Amino acid sequence: MLDSHAFDPRAAGTLLADFDRLLELIGDRGLALSPKHAFAASSLEAINQRLAKPVRLGLKRAMQKSYPVVGGLYLLLRASGPGQIDAVAKPPRLVLDPTMLSAWSALNDTERYFALLKAWWGRGNNAMIGEPTRWSGDLTAQVIDFAKQCLTRGCPRIEHPDAIISLKYRPGFVNLALLELFGLFEIQVMPPEEGQGWRPNAIALTPWGQALLCTVVEARHQAGATEVEALAAALSVDWLFDPITAFEDWSRSVRPAFPEWRQDLQSPEADFQPGAHQFKVSLGARCWRRIRCGGETDLAALASSILTAFDFDDDWRFGILVERPEAGPVPAAPLILERHGEAPAQYGEEWDD
Repeated sequence: MLDSHAFDPRAAGTLLADFDRLLELIGDRGLALSPKHAFAASSLEAINQRLAKPVRLGLKRAMQKSYPVVGGLYLLLRASGPGQIDAVAKPPRLVLDPTMLSAWSALNDTERYFALLKAWWGRGNNAMIGEPTRWSGDLTAQVIDFAKQCLTRGCPRIEHPDAIISLKYRPGFVNLALLELFGLFEIQVMPPEEGQGWRPNAIALTPWGQALLCTVVEARHQAGATEVEALAAALSVDWLFDPITAFEDWSRSVRPAFPEWRQDLQSPEADFQPGAHQFKVSLGARCWRRIRCGGETDLAALASSILTAFDFDDDWRFGILVERPEAGPVPAAPLILERHGEAPAQYGEEWDD
């Protein structure tokens, strides 16, 4: 059972303290990013040393993915809205959006905790931290499935190097670090060894983690049953799981336990950008296409033009969530301006046999 009297957002992990330290470090000047929009090497150790639990590594040249806690905080900063990439700067920089920062400052600690939880489970994705999208499901599914495993069968024992490799991919080191930041798990880390990065040694659920994750897993189970029944009734294949809606459905069931959770972190409405927009879509450095479309072009048309530009078939589903659709004229199709390099086989050579 959730007990609001036993919940202290500042005591449930080091999340809010570490997030505050990162905001302070970014400040008015921002922090340098790599060309792929991860924290630059020059920024990583400065961030790491400000954390409540700095990570000790045995690596000579560490990257952002070597610091799962830093990667987790970076994902939260991007997904929640205050962190914005200034791609015009050379090198690019991570800066703070004044409007979102003001909205963040207006929240109390409980509201901040759940705003970051929503950002992680509702908006976070692997692409934000430079990781490939995995076939094993969305980021939320990876976390919830791992939590369900720990709740029903116990946390995995790390008695062999293969166990560490398994955790690296599911739920992923960044998700593991976030589970501890939110106070849901306790993680012991192996001492640093030469040539080795961050390696978990033992994983255990906290009482707070068990209470909260039980409600999440149960809500996910009930939603799944309802969605399957609705899907079967409608005989439709267009259904796509929406993490934001799932989080909001779950939050309505637990909010009464947290009277301090009165408001959410709201993103400002984005202004419509008319005129022509140009995109460079790459499959590696040697194969790319430049595409132009109007501001009125819908995302389905843009997605179709990207597939066409690379001579790919449109035989896999994709989902686009439009919160407030508006009627309007049918826009002109996007225009492929430039092609560079031969596109690879869509599914690999073995599919052509």
